[in-house]
Amino acid sequence: MTNSRFYDCCLAECVLDGELATIALGQRLEPWLRAGDLIGLEGEMGAGKSVLARGMIQHALARDGQPDADIPSPTYTLVQHYSRIRPANDADKQHADMIWHVDLWRIDDPEDVLAFGLDEAMGQDICIIEWISKLGVYLPPHGLIISLIQSEKSQQSRIRTARFMATSSYAARWNTLLSAAGLIA
Repeated sequence: MTNSRFYDCCLAECVLDGELATIALGQRLEPWLRAGDLIGLEGEMGAGKSVLARGMIQHALARDGQPDADIPSPTYTLVQHYSRIRPANDADKQHADMIWHVDLWRIDDPEDVLAFGLDEAMGQDICIIEWISKLGVYLPPHGLIISLIQSEKSQQSRIRTARFMATSSYAARWNTLLSAAGLIA
């Protein structure tokens, strides 16, 4: 999972009852994201990482007049790019952000991410990265890691816990986002 040496602050946890709740979580988070934000997704295969990413991206594309846009999983392509009109709560609505949806499942060597420019994108675009721990030494400290943990008792109902982790240096930024999204008081 994530490198606990860096991501040492558990900011919140919430229980998600199925796929619709996971999509709704993504929809609640997306309006508060800004250029340079990094959302790392962790969890076992089938835990809902792609579903959560799709919820964020669908919400952004719906604001851009594309509510039914196809959002394929980047498992085989490694990365999908989307242009995002900034939400109403953003003072600079005239510029678009790029969203990178990345799936590192097939990456064996963390240096492979340098080949497609992910290191640069993590500082200037919104990056939603599945299997983020595969970044190894390239995992920057400014992200929000969302670990999706499947309950052993609820394999049939798909209940999972979303745990939000950050580094102590960036905890205030992510606490602000989680508060704005209504996930913490």
